[in-house]
Amino acid sequence: MKLIIALSVLLAFVPDIQAKEVVCYIPTWDPKVAGVADTSLCTQFLISFGIPLPDGSIRYPDLTPFKRLRTPNSKLLLAIGGADWESAQNFPQLAANHRGGFAQNCLNIIRNEGLDGVDIDWEYPRENYPQDKTNFVLLMQELRNKFGSNYILSTAVATGPWRVEKSYDLAALTPLVNYFNLMAYDYHSDASWDQDWSQASAPHYGVYFNAPVNGPGDTVEKSFTVKHLMFQQVNLILEFHFMAEFIN
Repeated sequence: MKLIIALSVLLAFVPDIQAKEVVCYIPTWDPKVAGVADTSLCTQFLISFGIPLPDGSIRYPDLTPFKRLRTPNSKLLLAIGGADWESAQNFPQLAANHRGGFAQNCLNIIRNEGLDGVDIDWEYPRENYPQDKTNFVLLMQELRNKFGSNYILSTAVATGPWRVEKSYDLAALTPLVNYFNLMAYDYHSDASWDQDWSQASAPHYGVYFNAPVNGPGDTVEKSFTVKHLMFQQVNLILEFHFMAEFIN
Protein backbone atom coordinates (compact mmCIF):
# COMPACT_ATOMS: atom_id res chain seq x y z
CA MET A 1 0.00 0.00 0.00
CA LYS A 2 1.35 3.39 -0.93
CA LEU A 3 0.50 6.66 0.71
CA ILE A 4 1.52 9.89 -0.95
CA ILE A 5 1.32 13.00 1.18
CA ALA A 6 1.94 16.43 -0.33
CA LEU A 7 1.84 19.97 0.94
CA SER A 8 0.24 22.36 -1.50
CA VAL A 9 2.87 25.08 -1.33
CA LEU A 10 6.12 25.02 -3.30
CA LEU A 11 8.94 27.38 -2.43
CA ALA A 12 11.53 28.81 -4.78
CA PHE A 13 14.73 30.55 -3.80
CA VAL A 14 17.30 32.70 -5.58
CA PRO A 15 20.89 33.18 -4.42
CA ASP A 16 21.27 36.16 -2.08
CA ILE A 17 23.36 38.26 -4.48
CA GLN A 18 21.28 41.42 -4.69
CA ALA A 19 17.95 40.39 -3.22
CA LYS A 20 16.20 37.21 -2.25
CA GLU A 21 12.90 36.02 -3.67
CA VAL A 22 10.79 33.43 -1.91
CA VAL A 23 8.10 32.31 -4.33
CA CYS A 24 5.13 30.32 -3.07
CA TYR A 25 2.77 28.40 -5.35
CA ILE A 26 -0.80 28.47 -4.02
CA PRO A 27 -3.18 25.86 -5.51
CA THR A 28 -6.47 26.90 -7.06
CA TRP A 29 -7.95 23.48 -6.24
CA ASP A 30 -7.68 24.19 -2.50
CA PRO A 31 -8.44 27.89 -1.84
CA LYS A 32 -8.27 27.24 1.91
CA VAL A 33 -4.48 27.29 1.61
CA ALA A 34 -4.67 30.95 0.60
CA GLY A 35 -6.62 31.66 3.75
CA VAL A 36 -3.97 30.28 6.09
CA ALA A 37 -0.74 31.11 4.21
CA ASP A 38 1.61 33.37 6.15
CA THR A 39 2.14 36.39 3.91
CA SER A 40 5.36 37.30 5.71
CA LEU A 41 7.11 34.17 4.41
CA CYS A 42 6.94 34.87 0.67
CA THR A 43 7.83 37.74 -1.62
CA GLN A 44 5.70 36.34 -4.45
CA PHE A 45 2.58 34.20 -4.44
CA LEU A 46 1.72 32.34 -7.65
CA ILE A 47 -1.93 31.32 -7.97
CA SER A 48 -1.68 27.92 -9.65
CA PHE A 49 -3.17 27.54 -12.16
CA GLY A 50 -5.14 29.32 -14.83
CA ILE A 51 -5.76 27.21 -17.93
CA PRO A 52 -4.83 28.55 -21.39
CA LEU A 53 -7.36 27.86 -24.12
CA PRO A 54 -6.59 27.38 -27.83
CA ASP A 55 -8.14 30.73 -28.82
CA GLY A 56 -5.91 32.66 -26.41
CA SER A 57 -8.49 33.06 -23.67
CA ILE A 58 -7.77 31.93 -20.12
CA ARG A 59 -9.96 29.99 -17.73
CA TYR A 60 -9.36 30.77 -14.09
CA PRO A 61 -11.33 30.61 -10.84
CA ASP A 62 -12.62 33.37 -8.60
CA LEU A 63 -9.47 35.00 -7.25
CA THR A 64 -11.11 36.68 -4.26
CA PRO A 65 -9.75 34.15 -1.70
CA PHE A 66 -6.21 34.79 -2.94
CA LYS A 67 -6.15 38.57 -2.84
CA ARG A 68 -5.21 38.74 0.84
CA LEU A 69 -1.81 37.42 -0.24
CA ARG A 70 -0.96 40.67 -2.01
CA THR A 71 0.63 42.96 0.56
CA PRO A 72 3.12 45.85 0.53
CA ASN A 73 5.84 43.21 0.86
CA SER A 74 4.50 40.46 -1.42
CA LYS A 75 3.44 40.27 -5.06
CA LEU A 76 0.54 38.23 -6.44
CA LEU A 77 0.73 36.53 -9.85
CA LEU A 78 -1.42 34.11 -11.81
CA ALA A 79 0.49 31.05 -13.03
CA ILE A 80 -0.94 29.83 -16.34
CA GLY A 81 -0.50 26.25 -17.52
CA GLY A 82 1.00 23.53 -15.36
CA ALA A 83 1.51 19.82 -15.81
CA ASP A 84 -2.00 19.01 -17.00
CA TRP A 85 -2.99 17.51 -20.32
CA GLU A 86 -5.29 20.37 -21.34
CA SER A 87 -2.65 23.07 -20.99
CA ALA A 88 -0.07 20.97 -22.83
CA GLN A 89 -2.49 20.51 -25.73
CA ASN A 90 -3.58 24.16 -25.89
CA PHE A 91 -0.29 26.04 -25.62
CA PRO A 92 1.04 25.08 -29.10
CA GLN A 93 -2.08 26.34 -30.88
CA LEU A 94 -2.39 29.62 -28.99
CA ALA A 95 1.36 30.28 -29.27
CA ALA A 96 1.18 29.76 -33.02
CA ASN A 97 -2.02 31.64 -33.80
CA HIS A 98 -3.29 33.74 -30.90
CA ARG A 99 -0.30 35.31 -29.17
CA GLY A 100 -1.65 38.84 -29.28
CA GLY A 101 -5.04 37.87 -27.90
CA PHE A 102 -3.48 35.78 -25.16
CA ALA A 103 -1.17 38.62 -24.11
CA GLN A 104 -4.06 41.07 -24.04
CA ASN A 105 -6.14 38.66 -21.97
CA CYS A 106 -3.26 38.30 -19.50
CA LEU A 107 -3.00 42.08 -19.23
CA ASN A 108 -6.76 42.39 -18.71
CA ILE A 109 -6.67 39.82 -15.90
CA ILE A 110 -3.77 41.60 -14.21
CA ARG A 111 -5.56 44.94 -14.31
CA ASN A 112 -9.04 43.68 -13.48
CA GLU A 113 -7.92 41.44 -10.62
CA GLY A 114 -5.23 43.72 -9.21
CA LEU A 115 -2.32 41.34 -9.84
CA ASP A 116 1.38 42.03 -10.29
CA GLY A 117 2.02 39.76 -13.27
CA VAL A 118 1.83 36.24 -14.66
CA ASP A 119 3.97 33.11 -14.71
CA ILE A 120 3.86 31.04 -17.90
CA ASP A 121 4.17 27.32 -17.23
CA TRP A 122 4.17 25.56 -20.62
CA GLU A 123 5.08 21.92 -20.03
CA TYR A 124 6.64 21.70 -22.50
CA PRO A 125 7.44 23.15 -25.92
CA ARG A 126 7.58 19.89 -27.87
CA GLU A 127 10.98 18.64 -28.96
CA ASN A 128 9.64 17.12 -32.20
CA TYR A 129 7.97 20.39 -33.20
CA PRO A 130 10.72 23.02 -33.45
CA GLN A 131 8.13 25.69 -34.14
CA ASP A 132 7.08 25.41 -30.48
CA LYS A 133 10.51 26.61 -29.35
CA THR A 134 10.29 29.60 -31.70
CA ASN A 135 6.68 30.36 -30.87
CA PHE A 136 7.40 30.28 -27.14
CA VAL A 137 9.88 33.14 -27.58
CA LEU A 138 7.39 35.04 -29.74
CA LEU A 139 4.69 34.50 -27.12
CA MET A 140 6.89 35.83 -24.34
CA GLN A 141 7.88 38.78 -26.53
CA GLU A 142 4.21 39.60 -27.05
CA LEU A 143 3.61 39.47 -23.31
CA ARG A 144 6.60 41.71 -22.58
CA ASN A 145 5.43 44.19 -25.19
CA LYS A 146 2.03 44.36 -23.49
CA PHE A 147 3.41 44.51 -19.96
CA GLY A 148 6.28 46.90 -20.54
CA SER A 149 8.19 47.22 -17.29
CA ASN A 150 5.00 47.58 -15.26
CA TYR A 151 4.31 43.91 -14.52
CA ILE A 152 6.25 40.77 -13.66
CA LEU A 153 6.68 38.10 -16.32
CA SER A 154 8.21 34.80 -15.24
CA THR A 155 8.26 31.31 -16.68
CA ALA A 156 8.65 27.83 -15.23
CA VAL A 157 11.22 25.78 -17.14
CA ALA A 158 12.63 22.27 -17.01
CA THR A 159 16.26 21.75 -16.04
CA GLY A 160 17.37 18.54 -17.77
CA PRO A 161 19.68 19.07 -20.76
CA TRP A 162 17.58 16.65 -22.82
CA ARG A 163 14.74 19.17 -22.49
CA VAL A 164 16.57 22.48 -22.31
CA GLU A 165 18.22 22.48 -25.71
CA LYS A 166 15.14 21.29 -27.57
CA SER A 167 12.45 23.34 -25.83
CA TYR A 168 13.98 26.69 -24.90
CA ASP A 169 15.93 29.44 -26.62
CA LEU A 170 17.35 30.76 -23.38
CA ALA A 171 19.38 33.52 -24.98
CA ALA A 172 16.21 34.93 -26.54
CA LEU A 173 14.10 34.47 -23.40
CA THR A 174 16.54 36.03 -20.95
CA PRO A 175 15.85 39.71 -21.80
CA LEU A 176 12.10 39.08 -21.82
CA VAL A 177 11.47 37.62 -18.38
CA ASN A 178 12.02 38.79 -14.83
CA TYR A 179 12.52 35.27 -13.49
CA PHE A 180 13.09 31.71 -14.61
CA ASN A 181 11.51 29.26 -12.16
CA LEU A 182 13.61 26.09 -12.49
CA MET A 183 11.56 22.95 -11.89
CA ALA A 184 14.11 21.06 -9.81
CA TYR A 185 11.69 18.49 -8.45
CA ASP A 186 9.90 15.23 -9.28
CA TYR A 187 13.21 13.58 -10.12
CA HIS A 188 12.16 10.53 -8.14
CA SER A 189 8.64 9.15 -7.86
CA ASP A 190 6.68 5.94 -8.13
CA ALA A 191 6.04 6.61 -11.82
CA SER A 192 6.91 3.89 -14.30
CA TRP A 193 9.78 5.91 -15.81
CA ASP A 194 11.72 6.01 -12.54
CA GLN A 195 13.77 2.83 -12.49
CA ASP A 196 15.51 3.86 -9.26
CA TRP A 197 12.32 4.03 -7.20
CA SER A 198 12.32 0.35 -6.29
CA GLN A 199 16.05 0.32 -5.57
CA ALA A 200 16.46 3.12 -3.06
CA SER A 201 14.74 6.04 -1.41
CA ALA A 202 15.85 9.42 -2.69
CA PRO A 203 14.81 13.07 -2.54
CA HIS A 204 12.65 14.05 -5.49
CA TYR A 205 14.48 17.35 -5.89
CA GLY A 206 18.04 17.92 -7.07
CA VAL A 207 20.77 17.58 -4.46
CA TYR A 208 24.13 18.39 -6.03
CA PHE A 209 26.36 16.51 -3.62
CA ASN A 210 26.26 12.74 -4.08
CA ALA A 211 24.04 13.18 -7.15
CA PRO A 212 23.99 10.35 -9.72
CA VAL A 213 25.74 10.84 -13.04
CA ASN A 214 23.59 13.17 -15.16
CA GLY A 215 21.29 13.49 -12.18
CA PRO A 216 19.18 16.49 -11.25
CA GLY A 217 21.72 18.42 -9.21
CA ASP A 218 24.30 18.06 -11.94
CA THR A 219 21.96 19.13 -14.72
CA VAL A 220 20.64 22.14 -12.82
CA GLU A 221 24.19 23.30 -12.15
CA LYS A 222 25.54 22.85 -15.65
CA SER A 223 22.53 23.62 -17.80
CA PHE A 224 21.39 26.82 -16.18
CA THR A 225 23.17 28.66 -13.41
CA VAL A 226 26.61 28.30 -14.98
CA LYS A 227 26.01 28.00 -18.70
CA HIS A 228 23.04 30.20 -19.52
CA LEU A 229 21.38 32.47 -17.01
CA MET A 230 22.03 35.34 -14.67
CA PHE A 231 21.80 34.27 -11.03
CA GLN A 232 19.51 37.20 -10.31
CA GLN A 233 16.90 35.74 -12.67
CA VAL A 234 16.92 32.20 -11.33
CA ASN A 235 14.45 30.81 -8.80
CA LEU A 236 15.25 27.21 -7.87
CA ILE A 237 11.95 25.47 -7.18
CA LEU A 238 12.02 22.79 -4.48
CA GLU A 239 9.01 20.92 -3.12
CA PHE A 240 8.64 20.97 0.64
CA HIS A 241 6.53 17.84 0.79
CA PHE A 242 7.36 14.18 0.97
CA MET A 243 6.21 10.91 -0.51
CA ALA A 244 5.84 7.97 1.85
CA GLU A 245 5.67 4.31 0.90
CA PHE A 246 4.48 1.73 3.38
CA ILE A 247 5.50 -1.84 2.63
CA ASN A 248 3.29 -4.60 3.97
